[in-house]
Amino acid sequence: IVKGKVSKVLAFGVFVDLGQGQEGLLHVSQFEHLGKPESFLNGQEVTVKVVELNHKYDVKRLELVDDKPS
Repeated sequence: IVKGKVSKVLAFGVFVDLGQGQEGLLHVSQFEHLGKPESFLNGQEVTVKVVELNHKYDVKRLELVDDKPS
């Protein structure tokens, strides 16, 4: 479980900067009960859990830990 900052907001989810050059994807399916991706703002702090590492595409799939955008 880590804190990160929203770095990109896209139609299918948000990318979160995890620090140290690491980034992960928080897919819209992980927070659709809270609203659309646009409910997140660039630079907004979120608490996430890394649930999958995709080494082929160097992407981390994230799950939202706090149940609301902060």
